[in-house]
Amino acid sequence: GPWSAWKEYDKIDVMAFKALAAGTANDSQQKRALEIIVVHLCATHRMSFFPGDTHATAFAEGKRSVGREVLKLIEIPAGMLDNLKPLED
Repeated sequence: GPWSAWKEYDKIDVMAFKALAAGTANDSQQKRALEIIVVHLCATHRMSFFPGDTHATAFAEGKRSVGREVLKLIEIPAGMLDNLKPLED
């Protein structure tokens, strides 16, 4: 079902997110938190179709779409940054 990508979190995972939220995460904590978000929480690389269960499919596709947006932001080529609109208030 849609929970098949569920990860049991350990102390290192929790500390990575706490440090990320505090703005003090080191390189490995940042990478760990991002991996948990994209791979485990959003199940970005997993199948989102669940035959016979439209609700599970919709839920999984919603999670997956968030992961895809995160990856899109990461994968934007540096040369395209000047073409992006500035945030308007």
